[in-house]
Amino acid sequence: MNKGRYLYLLTPEGEEAKAQMTVPFIKARVHEFEELRKRLLENLIVLHDSGARRLLVVGSESLGKLLGQIARAEELELRVVATVSSGDDLRNYPQDEWDSLLIAEDSPTVQPILQLLSPKGEKVWHLR
Repeated sequence: MNKGRYLYLLTPEGEEAKAQMTVPFIKARVHEFEELRKRLLENLIVLHDSGARRLLVVGSESLGKLLGQIARAEELELRVVATVSSGDDLRNYPQDEWDSLLIAEDSPTVQPILQLLSPKGEKVWHLR
């Protein structure tokens, strides 16, 4: 690291400059999160209105947790029963444990499993 830059960062002026850059960055990330939350809520409302009550999420665990938190906060009669990251994980959840499947992150291992699912009323959705 350039010594002049290093000294600048340690001065009160440097700290102020960093703070000035940090505030817009944080505001932008908060805005992005609020937009994401809004988009996820819209998806959950569509699922709820279609009759979904027990949701199996294909995607990251953090996304599954966020969807569950949003559903609870909005008092939707919809719960995330589990989050899986692959088709192999999907096989571990019998179809009677969930009534809707939300594909949040598609993967090659999920497609063959989806083709095997029987059309007994299970609903498969893709995150919009």
